[in-house]
Amino acid sequence: MTEETVFMSIRVPVQLREIIRARAQQNLRTSSAEALFLIELGLTAGDEDMRRLVKLAEFINQEGHQSPLSPTP
Repeated sequence: MTEETVFMSIRVPVQLREIIRARAQQNLRTSSAEALFLIELGLTAGDEDMRRLVKLAEFINQEGHQSPLSPTP
């Protein structure tokens, strides 16, 4: 499952989606602390959505990751 597939299948607050998109557009890696913050923002999501959100945060947090949501150079 790609980051984009995971992202589009999660029902999360708009603020969380905006943070993830902004990070992807800036081509920035999310630190562990920021990943935990993203998870906390998504606590209103259901159990399945939370599992997907955790996977997304881990995916974004991978060393040297370039998001498929980033604009191509």
